[in-house]
Amino acid sequence: MQRLTKEVSRCSLAFSRPLKYQIRAFSEATTQQTAEASFQSAQNPTSQSSSTSRASLKPKADSTKRPPVAWPQRPNQDPAEQTAHFQKTAIEYPYFVPRNSNGCVPVYSDFKSNRSREITLIRNVEGDVNALKDDLVATLFPDTPNNRFWNQRLKTNIRVHHNRHVVMQGGRWANHVHKWLLARGF
Repeated sequence: MQRLTKEVSRCSLAFSRPLKYQIRAFSEATTQQTAEASFQSAQNPTSQSSSTSRASLKPKADSTKRPPVAWPQRPNQDPAEQTAHFQKTAIEYPYFVPRNSNGCVPVYSDFKSNRSREITLIRNVEGDVNALKDDLVATLFPDTPNNRFWNQRLKTNIRVHHNRHVVMQGGRWANHVHKWLLARGF
């Protein structure tokens, strides 16, 4: 019985039936194979096939196979046409926010003054940092009655630090800024 359970555990991935049916199917398969082997040895006593090997006792997998996966085919285009398409759709900004060495967008949050003040920091901005600051103020929170308070707070508490970083104070804006940068393609 130990050998039977070991074989079933090795072959359990080949079956999609519950374990009790697998044991029954395995025991039926082994008895059928041993009966066939003994019948063959009785007919041909000089043959070496009377000893049943371990490989011959393994049950065969289900005969049902999955149909092949049909992957969508790409349209045949020249590489020049593909690059021209991307050049038409790419938007160029006067600033660029490169990803850090881990491949993440460099938006960080920090707490100051005993966690009473939160600072959101966008680091290592290349190009016109003031244009990034103006775009953040103009488009991060659209001008709606619900966002007027946050717009006013953002306009007064955003500054450029050392011509490389944008510092935003007075709110938890790290998730908003991260999603905003991803939506813009950074």
